[in-house]
Amino acid sequence: MALPIVSQPTINAAMGVFESNNSDDIFQVKKQDGSIQMHMNFDGSIDPPIFTQTAVVVLTPAQLKALHTTSVQLIPAPGPNLYISPISVSLAFKYISPEYTETGSDGDLYFGFGNTVSLITTNNMVEFGYAGIVIATSSQVQVVPVNSSAIALSTVLNQPFGIAMLDTLATGNGTLAVTVAYNVTTAP
Repeated sequence: MALPIVSQPTINAAMGVFESNNSDDIFQVKKQDGSIQMHMNFDGSIDPPIFTQTAVVVLTPAQLKALHTTSVQLIPAPGPNLYISPISVSLAFKYISPEYTETGSDGDLYFGFGNTVSLITTNNMVEFGYAGIVIATSSQVQVVPVNSSAIALSTVLNQPFGIAMLDTLATGNGTLAVTVAYNVTTAP
């Protein structure tokens, strides 16, 4: 049941309380066909989100050592007909002795779509060498903008975004804080 409108509706938007998606909205923007393009919930969240969001995950030494077999989810799947548009990845490595040792020759951290090492390394949006940040004897910071080639829409729709690697890390005790700036985008 709609409550009285608080402001004069326009062709594309109206202020008021509406029932939508099994919850009450306090604001809606509608498309020309009358369907809801976005709405604000009573808790203040906007669906789909329209502002740049950040996700911060701190990887423990155990998680870093297992990244070659167990990926770590950084951003959960956004929902049907939505995909994550990463903007940048920031890494802050906190060195704790001893330093990590590596086995393998790939040398990259992969950030991509899916929930397995195989999916993330194949469907990646960012990959860069970890030697300068994780194989270090001091704390380091690195910020990487996302520059990607085209990825099939079906690959990214409603998929989580995570981190993985192909090489093996051992021995170390440092932690890695990963911050991803991103938007959630509605598929065309």
